[in-house]
Amino acid sequence: MSNKILIFIIFLLALFLRIYNLSSVPVGFHQDEAANAYMGKFIILNGKDFYGNTWPIFYFDKWGDYPPVLPMYFSGLGSLIFGDNVFGARIVIAFFGALTVVSIFYLSLHIFKKESLALISAFFLAIMPWHIVFSRTSAEGILALFFFTTALAYYFSAKNKPKRSTLAFAFFLLSYLSYPSFRLIVPLSYLALVLIDKFEFKKFHKSTVAFTIFFFFLTFWISTTDWGGARLKQTSILNEITKNMDYYNQFIFDDKSILTARVFHNKLVFFVQDFLKQYLNYFSPTYLFMGENANPAWYRYPNSGLIYFYFGLVSFGLILANVKNKQLPLSPVVFIFIIFLLFATPVPAALTYEHAIHMHRSIGMILPLTLLFTIGLYFWIKIFSKHSKIFLGLSFLILAIEFINFTHNYFGHVSVYSSLHRSEANQYAALYIKENKNKYNSVQMFVTGWFPVYYLYHTSNYSKELIGKINKMYFPKIENVLFIPKDCPDQQDIDKLDKNSLILFSSICDPNLYTKVKQIDSIKSISGLGIFNVFVTM
Repeated sequence: MSNKILIFIIFLLALFLRIYNLSSVPVGFHQDEAANAYMGKFIILNGKDFYGNTWPIFYFDKWGDYPPVLPMYFSGLGSLIFGDNVFGARIVIAFFGALTVVSIFYLSLHIFKKESLALISAFFLAIMPWHIVFSRTSAEGILALFFFTTALAYYFSAKNKPKRSTLAFAFFLLSYLSYPSFRLIVPLSYLALVLIDKFEFKKFHKSTVAFTIFFFFLTFWISTTDWGGARLKQTSILNEITKNMDYYNQFIFDDKSILTARVFHNKLVFFVQDFLKQYLNYFSPTYLFMGENANPAWYRYPNSGLIYFYFGLVSFGLILANVKNKQLPLSPVVFIFIIFLLFATPVPAALTYEHAIHMHRSIGMILPLTLLFTIGLYFWIKIFSKHSKIFLGLSFLILAIEFINFTHNYFGHVSVYSSLHRSEANQYAALYIKENKNKYNSVQMFVTGWFPVYYLYHTSNYSKELIGKINKMYFPKIENVLFIPKDCPDQQDIDKLDKNSLILFSSICDPNLYTKVKQIDSIKSISGLGIFNVFVTM
């Protein structure tokens, strides 16, 4: 069987794992998924965002965090093609997740010069839990990782085709614009590539140097803008240290000298300590192989790690190879570059505190880990060269057991496990209002957060008249539906309503506190837990 057919089969496997039951696994339409799909399609249809910005490139202001807008276009394109539903919102990024196996195949081919190893890299990525889960949840990092991997594939194929370095730059730029972590990963990678040019090809490529300067300057410029620094200020280690100075200061009470206190107890020292604590967590075996302390909660999946224990076993082949002086299947300089990527990609995640240890912000680790797993397996095969078939048979039996365990847990149990964290009932409530609003004089939805966007998305409302009326994903009224930004109504809120008005509010509210209303329904989660109670005024 030709390698082209094999990589196509691996791609189909990756695609199947990323789109099978995509509408229902995981259950719950997280607010980021809903907002990204809606806003992306809104801009595609109208050429402007809610605030009147024409075809924005860098960001969209959801609620003062200014995330990249590029992934929104991709999610919106899926909704444009497949409709305003969960599948439409997720499918395009899921597809690019699957397509990444092709990119890593060609990257590995240029690095290892062996099609067999390139196929192994593609296969490992295709079945990696970390990558599968994020590909199914409209994660911006999946799109960034595809562009980043493709950029490296073009870069390492440009030795005799200089024009490919320009294509590499284009894909690096797309990666940079897709997810904030890559605003640091891309310039650091380019800096490393400058050194590769020097040691591997004995010269500096002017274009590589120029692109390195460009990306570092771009990152510096973005960090100085209000929109570029907003999210970092909200989540950075320095911000956390500033908020907790009382905690840090309690350790200097017995210092006799002000100078001594300032030398040993200052923000720089605290920053280095906290950064290292955060950073080392991303290399913890319990994090990588068991998913312990992995965040955010809406991405978690039960009883499985981010990667398989099998990958740890094959990586041990690197140690054995070093002991036995086995030759690397790639240039030592490129091998050092892969190690550099492994240590560089979690740096952006380690600079933040929110939802640490953060699976999404550290998603760049997937690429160097996959390449290292491939090298590790290569060494095992060399070590057991006389019995390679037996070794491979037993090896892949272990992998198959772990793969079956992961797919059983993820596709069978993750929905109940993560549904509440994924705002599952917001989607049901939006659809309920859509189906019933015309039966009542008015609909009053008491809810905090971004619920209005769920309603707009599921009613396919992309009217230009919304421009300038929505601020930070909230607006008060559309047609006969009103959105009140609190979870529980007061009796005064109910007294103002006409008869035959529909009211929805959180199940945490005590319904016995209200008069002149009658409960007619309840919106429940997949586990049967009531999330919203539905009342009508008498």
